[in-house]
Amino acid sequence: MSKDCSILTLRLARPLHPNSIAVDRMRLYIRPRIARTKKGYRARRIIGAILVIGSLLSFPSEIQAEDARDRLSRIARTSIIAESSEYNRLLKKKLFVTRDEVARCLFLTNGRDGDRSVAVYQNVGKKGAMPGEFWLTATVASTSILECIAYPGQEKPPLKPKDVVVQRYDAPLPASTAKVVHDLWLAMLERSQPEAEIQIAPTVIFSVTNPSGTKLRAAASSLEENSISLEMMLLGEDLINYSQLPSSKRPKLAHGIEEAAKRLLERLK
Repeated sequence: MSKDCSILTLRLARPLHPNSIAVDRMRLYIRPRIARTKKGYRARRIIGAILVIGSLLSFPSEIQAEDARDRLSRIARTSIIAESSEYNRLLKKKLFVTRDEVARCLFLTNGRDGDRSVAVYQNVGKKGAMPGEFWLTATVASTSILECIAYPGQEKPPLKPKDVVVQRYDAPLPASTAKVVHDLWLAMLERSQPEAEIQIAPTVIFSVTNPSGTKLRAAASSLEENSISLEMMLLGEDLINYSQLPSSKRPKLAHGIEEAAKRLLERLK
């Protein structure tokens, strides 16, 4: 691998659903020096995505379709990540520490890398805000919170939720960045597919509140290279990275996030 590339490796302990495709290792090679600018985008941020499949199963044919690649799937009420599930209750308790009416990206690694979430919201009057008073809060768990859930055949006792350490990062966000992220999330969630069990792991869940005040929630049904779902996941990672940067370096990344989100919105027209 080139010295210019960084590597993000996600290891999975088990699939989120008995019929899921368990991705044993997913490597995303990213050139860290290529900013999300017009010039940088032409150079391509994603150099490659390699999936090494464990517990080999075939993808359902409908997931192969172009339409499915660029649509999210609403989450079935029987899913382990359904709103009413114990897993979702623990995720909210550990990772959902702020509102998320503008947007949220929840990344479930289902392994030792740790679940993580990033929320965008407005907090009027909070000290240090930018014009518009939008904020971003990222929460990163020390492991998968799924490890706290007991299941048949479990090799070791489930973790206690209190033993999962969560790091929190807060940062003010430009109003223009918050708006375009909200617009992209809303556009994708409004065109999401009917309820389905999630057939891939790791899993990325997106949520947004629409103008009428209804919370929309859906998951990626594909993370194929160049799919909008994958690009949105990478935007979610960018937002997490933004929260951890020194304030002097945030404007450049915020601009890159805006430009990338605008390009994805163009693809949806």
